Amino acid sequence: RYPNSVDLLLTVLRLTSLEATHLLRLERIDDAFALAHAGLTQATEAIAANPNSTAFRLVAKTLYNIRAQVLRVRRAPDQELDDLRAIRNLLRELSDRDPDNGFLRGELSFAERRLANTLLLQSKARPEVVSESETVTLAALQIDRELLQQAPLRPFARLYLAASLQQLGDL
Repeated sequence: RYPNSVDLLLTVLRLTSLEATHLLRLERIDDAFALAHAGLTQATEAIAANPNSTAFRLVAKTLYNIRAQVLRVRRAPDQELDDLRAIRNLLRELSDRDPDNGFLRGELSFAERRLANTLLLQSKARPEVVSESETVTLAALQIDRELLQQAPLRPFARLYLAASLQQLGDL
């Protein structure tokens, strides 16, 4: 009934994320970028003020993802990589806090693979990124093996392991 300022800020950031996603779908790239960028500024401040908040980190991950998509469209690979690394770092931090959380481990694995794939796509122009792509892929592979051992019958665990092995094969 009477939300506190943290709840209001989280609601504002979630709405900002939804609006930026909608603008991206409408191909209003510049508007989506501006909104995601402003939201990230707020989310970064909120994370600094609430260092134990998982919710702010997950909203920031979504905003980084939107901005990374825009940067890919704009052909700004270095900035896109920075955002993908930021996503991975946020998820790694959350996963390290709760290593038994299969959802967070799966999200981290996906983020690692996405970063590795983007690095691999840039390897023709920048051969030095291949080793980082390999390191990131191996990190995803390790997570995927752990997830498969924890729940061998879960389809996503087998799917993620297959995707990491495919990525390793591409390397």
